[in-house]
Amino acid sequence: MRKILLAGAAMLATTGMAMAAGEQSFTISAPVTAKCTVTDPANIGFNNDSAVDAEQEGTFSFSCNFAGTNGTGTGALKIGFKSTNGGLVNAADSSGPKSYGFTYEENAEVTAATLGAGTGVTFNETSSAPGAANERAFLVRLAQILPVAGTYSDTINVTVSP
Repeated sequence: MRKILLAGAAMLATTGMAMAAGEQSFTISAPVTAKCTVTDPANIGFNNDSAVDAEQEGTFSFSCNFAGTNGTGTGALKIGFKSTNGGLVNAADSSGPKSYGFTYEENAEVTAATLGAGTGVTFNETSSAPGAANERAFLVRLAQILPVAGTYSDTINVTVSP
């Protein structure tokens, strides 16, 4: 009887070791692409017959699913502005787009023509914690007289990207 118990104990010991030797593990992963969303861009409206150098300030917000850093490499954040017309246009004014100045935050003013050329302009930017709203300001300044009656307009597309 004692031999049977010892044999049974030896069998349990070797079975336990066999289970440990055959143990495997696996990893669960869920990659999430870095992305940002622009919200609440403010439309800019000048008063009737606004003078040259009249200014209007606007704001917009953005949030990202990461904390963006200013610069290049992983986590770098860029904000781009692109004008549809390269200036203010009016269907009744055939003389071409009228210029305005655009200033983002504390950066130097750029012209509407620069905003309309190629891919527009891009600035390095930072963002706060993932998911947090980041509000930014911009300024639009009329750079020339708007000579013909009617509504002058342009559309600026804002992109925020990692």
